[in-house]
Amino acid sequence: MNAPIDMVILPLEQAMILPTDVGLWEDELIWVKSRERDYPLDQAVPLVTFSPKCTYPEAAINCLNEHSIDYYVSMQSPSLSGVRDIVSSGMGVTLINRGLMTEDQCEWPEAKEFGVPIKVKFVVRTTGRIPQSLYSLVLEELKDFFPNKP
Repeated sequence: MNAPIDMVILPLEQAMILPTDVGLWEDELIWVKSRERDYPLDQAVPLVTFSPKCTYPEAAINCLNEHSIDYYVSMQSPSLSGVRDIVSSGMGVTLINRGLMTEDQCEWPEAKEFGVPIKVKFVVRTTGRIPQSLYSLVLEELKDFFPNKP
C-alpha cells in the first residue's frame, strides 16, 4: 500500500506556487547538452525529460514551442541521475538546475536564443494533515539547512 505524502519540497515556476507554499530558495533552469554533441536549431532537437509528473518537462516543452523549435522526446527518466546519464551519452538536451550539470556536459549554446533562463522556486508544500508543531519544526530545520540559498 502506498502511504500518502503529506509534505514535499518542489521546484516550481512562479505561476504554480500556491499561497500556502513556503519558499526556500530560487534557482535557474538551464539547457544542457553533452560536450561531445551539437544540436542545431534547424533540425529536430532530441529532448531528454524527467517523468511527466515533474514540472521540468512542461517548462522545456513550453519553451521550445514558444520559440517554434521542432523537437521530439528522445528519452524520459524519473531520476536526476538517469536524465544526466542520458544527456551525457549524447542522446539529447535537457532543462535542469544550473548546479546539476556534470563535468562532461555544457550549456547548450543554441539556447541563448531563448532569452532569460527560466527561474524556479523551491517550496515546501503540505497537505495540512500533519500537526502544526511538526510542520513548524520541519520548516525551521529546512531553513537552517539551506542558509546560503537566496
